[in-house]
Amino acid sequence: MRFLNHPMLWWGVLVVVPIVLYLFRHKPKTQRVSTLMFFKSLAREHQESAWMRKLKRLISLLLTLLVIAAATAALARLVQSPPADAMKSIVILVDRSASMSARVRDSSDLNQSRSRLEVAIDRVRQRLAGLPGGISVSVMTYDKRPEILVPRSLDRREVERSLASIQMRPIDGEPDKALDMAVRLAALETPAAVWHLSDSSAETITEKDVRVEHLNVALAEPVNVGITAFQMRRRPMDASMYEVFVQANASGPKPIETELRVLVDGKEVGLRFFKIKPGQQWSSSAQGSDPILIKAGDGERLTLKLNIRDASLKDVLAIDDEVHVRVPELKPLRVVWISEESDGFTELALSSLIKGNEIEVIHGKPGSWPPNKEDKPPNVVIFQGWLPKVWPGDVPVIVLDAPASAQGVIRAVRIGDEGLPVDSVRSPDDRHPLLYGVASARVRLTQTAVLEAGGSLEPLWIGPTGPIMVAGEVEGQRVTAMAFAPAVSESLPLMASYPLLIGNAIYWSVDPQLEAMKGNNLATGDLVSLEGKKLTWMRGKNLETVELKGSLAELDRVGLWKTDTGETGSASLLSLNETKLVAAPKGDAVDEVMSASWFGGDLTNVLVVIVLVTLVVESWLFHRHSVY
Repeated sequence: MRFLNHPMLWWGVLVVVPIVLYLFRHKPKTQRVSTLMFFKSLAREHQESAWMRKLKRLISLLLTLLVIAAATAALARLVQSPPADAMKSIVILVDRSASMSARVRDSSDLNQSRSRLEVAIDRVRQRLAGLPGGISVSVMTYDKRPEILVPRSLDRREVERSLASIQMRPIDGEPDKALDMAVRLAALETPAAVWHLSDSSAETITEKDVRVEHLNVALAEPVNVGITAFQMRRRPMDASMYEVFVQANASGPKPIETELRVLVDGKEVGLRFFKIKPGQQWSSSAQGSDPILIKAGDGERLTLKLNIRDASLKDVLAIDDEVHVRVPELKPLRVVWISEESDGFTELALSSLIKGNEIEVIHGKPGSWPPNKEDKPPNVVIFQGWLPKVWPGDVPVIVLDAPASAQGVIRAVRIGDEGLPVDSVRSPDDRHPLLYGVASARVRLTQTAVLEAGGSLEPLWIGPTGPIMVAGEVEGQRVTAMAFAPAVSESLPLMASYPLLIGNAIYWSVDPQLEAMKGNNLATGDLVSLEGKKLTWMRGKNLETVELKGSLAELDRVGLWKTDTGETGSASLLSLNETKLVAAPKGDAVDEVMSASWFGGDLTNVLVVIVLVTLVVESWLFHRHSVY
């Protein structure tokens, strides 16, 4: 044991006062009275032996001395240190991911709230107070990536400065990787211990002579709702409309009534109410739910906000309640259409997309394929009634009226010269993006070939003789094949479903390209290559500019960003692990700063408890048993 605040030990001289009072007691005075009758009756009620009176006085003295000694030791910060040979090094591993910003009211001050990270730092300081000076301390922190702040040090001031510098970062945490590194660092000087402070669980890694202690700082009953997935895409046939897909998750003791607000450039354009059960998710694309539709122009700011409607529930984590993105400015898609003869119905379907300035169509005959190397490469190619001898593996392909083929990824066998009328088609998956808005149950067409569906090609329409339309991704290339001729089909080319089908096929084929082209919304913690020297973050009306060091920048904030060279984008947390707050194991929730053991580390709390208990006992003895 040792004292951290030695000057306070001078208060111990107060023990002289009760000792002097005990040793030098005044002799009772003799006083003449007229009668002793009342005093004799009083003496009989409180009659006790002389040794009992001395014992009570001695107990009273000892209790007084205990109060003074315990109070002095508490003021002087008495700490219990482990044996000098118990360990040689300590590695402190602190979680700084987004969930560590969860805040609750401090029980000592209801006007103040404390984050889980602040509680974790206080617990570390509490434990460090009990370490002897000869034990080296390393400090690590982590979110998506681990970082060593202090590799190994005997200087407690350096350790304290590193702990004070740790701040929460709105990034998903990966504790297993960080814990593995911490254990390896601790194993360099054994026996050693790793103190892992986090609000989530992690895999326990065993290493010889290294003890891993998980110090859980999670809340007892966390309440939180957050957005865990987001996507937006243009609606086919309408360039100004977007479909927004959102997933939300919740943590709490009961189902949570939630509202989702949709804003474009600060103006509310949509509102959705729903209920989330703890541990489950809500999705705007769930069966029976209407899609969230917004009208927005290129470059406008889209904001999604979640709020808990129940005033009795307090959302403890605010960082996952909002998503800010900028509507991407997408250039028209370049579509190359190759066919031996012009098909008026396909031309009409493609022209409806051209009117919306969404695609640029280049029509050519088989002799014009492949295009010249000097020409701009297409985003997608449509082969109608014809296939090249060499399959183009570097561009998405849509095959209409599939010809007999035994090469590439399409296998087709033609059905006579006139084809086979099909009055109805069966769709195994109506929710596939290619069939969005398409009335499959009303389609009547003329099947011209039998497709072989296998491998990664999924049948989307099935007729009496087998698959009529298949789609899938083969070695990174998206392929769609349709075994019918629009010109000779009965109802399909005259329906709105045909232009929708063509538009869906084009956008589904180039979806990976669009994601790469827009680069609009990324996850926090991602590294991006930027050309500018300054990066400005925008969240609401708040602006923050940081200097860029090098060509790679880490997205360490939530919101919109823009460089001084004009590059734009946004970053969102969108993490299921961070949003689904896990309650602390029963009896292990930490809302106050406590040591890991009552009789280890800083003993100030224990000594204060001893003082209070002793005063209560002494008061009880004095009032109930007349100890004076």
